[in-house]
Amino acid sequence: VRMIEEDSPNLVSPQAGAELLARLRQGGDELTVEGYAQAARMLYATEGLVLVAQLEQPILILSGEQDRITPPPANAHRLLAAARHGEIEMLPGVGHLPHLEVPERFNAAVRGFIKKNTRPETT
Repeated sequence: VRMIEEDSPNLVSPQAGAELLARLRQGGDELTVEGYAQAARMLYATEGLVLVAQLEQPILILSGEQDRITPPPANAHRLLAAARHGEIEMLPGVGHLPHLEVPERFNAAVRGFIKKNTRPETT
């Protein structure tokens, strides 16, 4: 819980409201040391750039421009460079959790990507 209390402000942009920060802190009750450790093991056990480079499908990389946890130059831009068919959407004024910070913009980006990359059914 202490980790969520300390890290919450870093997960979102400085413009994020107090309501979102409170929601993040409340959600910290669900975070366990075991769960966090498992997530960390999964991240270190996989090489994201290698996996992305192997994908034949189009991929969308969504990133908040103000992400302080996984800064775009070190992460999103590297994923894009590794992708065969990658597309990036940078969300201005947004931190590490765009799906929580700006859900309507996040969802619109995902829907647009799916629409653009879905073939119409043929009968």
